[in-house]
Amino acid sequence: MLRWHGAIKCRVYHVQGSNALWHMDGNEKLKPWGFYIHGCVDGHSRLLIYLQCHDNKCALTVEKIFMRGVSQYGWPSRVRGDYGTENNAIEVRMVLNSVHNVRIERTWRDVRTGVIEFWRTIFLHLEEIGMLDMDNAAHRPRIQCWLDRFIQFWNHHSIRTAKNKSPLVIYELSKERAINLGFWNNDPGDGVEEIDPFYGFDGQEQQPTPEELLQEDEQQQNERDRDDGPALVEARKVLSNLPVHMCNPTH
Repeated sequence: MLRWHGAIKCRVYHVQGSNALWHMDGNEKLKPWGFYIHGCVDGHSRLLIYLQCHDNKCALTVEKIFMRGVSQYGWPSRVRGDYGTENNAIEVRMVLNSVHNVRIERTWRDVRTGVIEFWRTIFLHLEEIGMLDMDNAAHRPRIQCWLDRFIQFWNHHSIRTAKNKSPLVIYELSKERAINLGFWNNDPGDGVEEIDPFYGFDGQEQQPTPEELLQEDEQQQNERDRDDGPALVEARKVLSNLPVHMCNPTH
């Protein structure tokens, strides 16, 4: 019990409903191989709006991805992102940015476990055996396929703290309620013209100790170093099923 003495309490995350606040961010874990993953999550429902793999993070690319999300789910009242230049075009459309972007940061953990670490293992293995061909156009569509599968899983998985409802169900129930009340996409009573950097902020989550962080890093390194590590085994299964020309750097 002494271990958690003085731990920071989480503030309750609260927004008016679906599309009240979207959290967007970019992930650069695959940057060494030229890939960037752009993500966006609805704060109320935790619905993944998009996960897109691209070879750049320029403002025009991020804006196009964002607008595709808007075309599918409608305009959010607010968007929270970092201060990177890739978000400049969206900032023109949606005036709100902040460092309090906990919602999407938490989602990245699951994306890393379910998708990113798998592909990092594949690329590292191909580099080690001298068979990595970064001119191969098959890489990005395959990564995107995994991201699409992850979105389907995530948006339909049950959330224990939400009475086992899925993000999609939570989103649609909130949307239906807003439509019935006549204010879908307006987020009433919040004064969207006023920028509140703490809107929806649920505080700083309980942080792991330095010892726990070190243990986690050592565990990840050991898993990468083991010849029979689960990620490497799965990656080799995938590689063994690829046509030879897809892994041949001289093709």
